[in-house]
Amino acid sequence: MRLITFCSIFAALMFGSELFGNPFCRINPIPENSQPIPWEKAVEITGFAKVISLNPASEQTSLKLLHDGKNLYGKLICQQRDKTSGSRIRDDQLLWQNNSVEMFFANAAGDVRHVLINSEGTVTDMLHRKAADGKMITDISWSPVHMLRFAKEKDFWQAEFRIPLEALDFDAGGNNRFNVARNNFCRKEFSSWCPLEKHAWFQPDQFGTVSLAPDSVKTCGVQWDKMPNLKPNDKIRFTLAAAVPLTVSVKLDFEGKVKVIRNFKMKPEQKNMVAEFDSRIGGNKCEMTLNAAGKTIYRHIARPKGSFIEVYGLPGYYISGVKDMPTEIFWQQFHTLPGGELKRGLRVRTDYEILFDLPEGITVAGGKNVGPSSRGKNRIVVAVPEKFAFSASNWLKSRLYADLPSGTKGRIWYQVRKEDYLQPERYFDFTVESFSPVVPPKRIPVYFYNYFPRNAEQAEQVRKYGINTILYRGFDVKWIKTFLQKGFYVIRGGYFWPGGDSNGYINWPKWDRAARAQDINGNTVYGKGGPQISPSYRGKYFVEGVKKEREFARATGIRHFSFDMEQYIMPNAGIACFRPETLARFEKWFAEKYPGEKLISPKVFEKEPEKYPKYHSAWIAFKDYIFADFFNEFKRQMGDIPDPGRSVPWDGVTISEWSFPNVASREAIYNTMRGLEFLKAFSWFERSAYSSADVNIRTLLHLRETLRKHAPGIPVNLIICPSPERLDLYAKPGDSGFYTSPAPKLEDELKYKIFDAMAYGCRGIAIWYYPKMTARAWRNLTEALRAVNKIEHIVLSGSPIDGLSCPQPLGIHPKFSCYQGRIVLKNQPKILVHGIRSGKESLIAVSEYCDLKTVDVPVSIPGTRPAVVSDVEDGKEIGTLSPGNRTVKVRLDQRRCRLLHIKEQ
Repeated sequence: MRLITFCSIFAALMFGSELFGNPFCRINPIPENSQPIPWEKAVEITGFAKVISLNPASEQTSLKLLHDGKNLYGKLICQQRDKTSGSRIRDDQLLWQNNSVEMFFANAAGDVRHVLINSEGTVTDMLHRKAADGKMITDISWSPVHMLRFAKEKDFWQAEFRIPLEALDFDAGGNNRFNVARNNFCRKEFSSWCPLEKHAWFQPDQFGTVSLAPDSVKTCGVQWDKMPNLKPNDKIRFTLAAAVPLTVSVKLDFEGKVKVIRNFKMKPEQKNMVAEFDSRIGGNKCEMTLNAAGKTIYRHIARPKGSFIEVYGLPGYYISGVKDMPTEIFWQQFHTLPGGELKRGLRVRTDYEILFDLPEGITVAGGKNVGPSSRGKNRIVVAVPEKFAFSASNWLKSRLYADLPSGTKGRIWYQVRKEDYLQPERYFDFTVESFSPVVPPKRIPVYFYNYFPRNAEQAEQVRKYGINTILYRGFDVKWIKTFLQKGFYVIRGGYFWPGGDSNGYINWPKWDRAARAQDINGNTVYGKGGPQISPSYRGKYFVEGVKKEREFARATGIRHFSFDMEQYIMPNAGIACFRPETLARFEKWFAEKYPGEKLISPKVFEKEPEKYPKYHSAWIAFKDYIFADFFNEFKRQMGDIPDPGRSVPWDGVTISEWSFPNVASREAIYNTMRGLEFLKAFSWFERSAYSSADVNIRTLLHLRETLRKHAPGIPVNLIICPSPERLDLYAKPGDSGFYTSPAPKLEDELKYKIFDAMAYGCRGIAIWYYPKMTARAWRNLTEALRAVNKIEHIVLSGSPIDGLSCPQPLGIHPKFSCYQGRIVLKNQPKILVHGIRSGKESLIAVSEYCDLKTVDVPVSIPGTRPAVVSDVEDGKEIGTLSPGNRTVKVRLDQRRCRLLHIKEQ
């Protein structure tokens, strides 16, 4: 805003889209003999929010109001980057359809004075009177508004006007209901000073208030030098300038208690004041006031409204039949509680409970029996107390297990209860699944990508079921040593940023201007989290961050660092980076790569790259090199760390990354700085498998061909990153997206993802993410790991087998996946056969995920030596191979993916 923007945006961000607020502003008096009108003395009304979404308007509106005791004076400035046009005809019925601003003054009797000014300087004004029957009658003869000045500039239009206070029926000593709204048809954007949850300007109950400041307040106008950029979990910083001493208070009603977050007081000798406070606290109400000369000149209170939480259990839930390993219910939660946002909100403390109507044999951790069920003798009602409410998915931690035989099916009813609120009763059907402990693999890391156990005892619980690796982000040396002593591998990461989560490289450009990437014109390049980092940065925070990691690694033996950049630090790489340091690095790099060639500055050839194809290609290669060197320098700094604890089952310092580069596209490398050099810098890549097993393995096979063609000889170690459940569970037929697949959902899909990945040569398993681990997922994982333990040595040393083939009796699969609405692969075989070989042993996966028909697949396996073919999962022999017979028949029935072990004689 300047002023009101602060409150409007602050409220919208802190409380989400379901709040409403009634801002208040005092209209300052004009000092005697002031010519021209001293607009600098006015409190500015701005910070308009778009209707419904309550997000800040992209083109803001400013209204300054002053009074002289007889007249109200207004100055209106409207940002308008597009050309505007409108009718100069005075038509009180149609004028609102132009680009315009509307002001509403409502009195105690319910009458509303309505003033409209459009982008051509035309004014219309009318009075809406409330009749005895409650209906509004419009009087267009009410015409007291006088236009004083109007102008259209390049990026805005402005108007100054005067209205007699008598015509407005203003209460000089009290508060007057008021709102101002903007119709921006060029942008198809409609915004208002008072946050409005529906697109209707005539909502007097939602109006803010204005009052006339008496002469005793004198010149207490407030000017803000910069509109605050407010985000949740940010530190807010702003500067105020005022003509008199000023006090600012920011209060939050949090958990039923009013907390004064900060008070800022301007001293008499100050001309301006810098204020800063932390907005990380959620609350039920926000209040901000400005006081001058003992009078309140501005106040804004946001009182959010909303409904209580409702929870929705995942349908077809699988409950653990293992007492020492209860599984969490995966909840979807929706509410508009104060302090929360619809998708991702701050927690609100509120006491409530979830009531479960359970059949005998089902236990909820932390539950209390509160009586029999109305549904029969063999059921009970259990209450589980809760202290906090969230509007994000799966914040509740209800854990269930069943003392019932595996395969038992039933129904659980549940509802939320709080005081006089009772959620409509809902249910989900469940199936009991049992699973048994499994020895973790010896050298293939198995871990949860978003799982950070509080202590070793908690981690031991999952170790029994195959987890041998833990991710860690903190700096507790004792913690690491304890886990290593317990036999776990430890990887530093999961969104790893050198220097720690809060001090990592995503924040370095905010603190050090030298860390900010620049475009060709020398402007800072911005990304999702603020200024984008320069890949040539090796300054203060880089040095401190690497030093901190180095010291921690020396104390613990940490060897593997798992980054996850996605689009956090380099989303606009296509326009970066032209910092002097980067250009100097380019000059040195170019001299080494092209000795004797004339150097041209990238600031020259990148303005017209089509005229300099050779230099443009060199620039793309350099961007890949310099970004990779950012991480290679990290590795070089960590390179001589001793390895006392064997934190990972491989040698040397390694770094891994989730975001795999598109090495086949020069445009992708140009826009991301990720190419072959980046590929060589990272020893490991985690590959997501968030959709079906079909999508997963086809993506991997496509990746293998891409690497063979565009990156031959570059070793790439992959870690499969499957989700226990597909992330498209709620996709509708015909939906397209990164997670969607036409392949049917399968009971053992997680197991099949792991089988196919092992036969591809993936050397790690990173499950995403722990709360989705239903009992079915645990059974899938433990069964898969029993198979992996048998063929681990092949996976770690194997190379792809060429020449595998099988006929396609089921035809061709027309498509399997969409990404951002674009089909990425089509006309693919329905039956998939692929594998790896190590010495005299091979591992082959045969799978089909589309038609689900029983089919006998004759698989042709290259080679000449006799061999025995067995099923890895059950150990049964299914055929033999001889020099004259290289075919083995594999039946796909209930099992849609089978791992074959071929051992040559």
